[in-house]
Amino acid sequence: MAEFKNLKTNEILFKEGEAPDNMYIVRTGQFSIYNSKNGIENQLAVVGAGELIGELALFDKKNRSASAKAL
Repeated sequence: MAEFKNLKTNEILFKEGEAPDNMYIVRTGQFSIYNSKNGIENQLAVVGAGELIGELALFDKKNRSASAKAL
């Protein structure tokens, strides 16, 4: 069942290390995909409308390897 979320700028969708529960399709806007080491964010990608995020953790059945926040 589809669920829609509206996030504000810098709002976290999911965090690195969390157990996967969903994957997401970005309808509008952009998300920063990043990981953190020693409190420093390392941006891995920016994804936008029409792209999937969070699917990798569902497929490999491991905790999330990165975080996602709204831009």
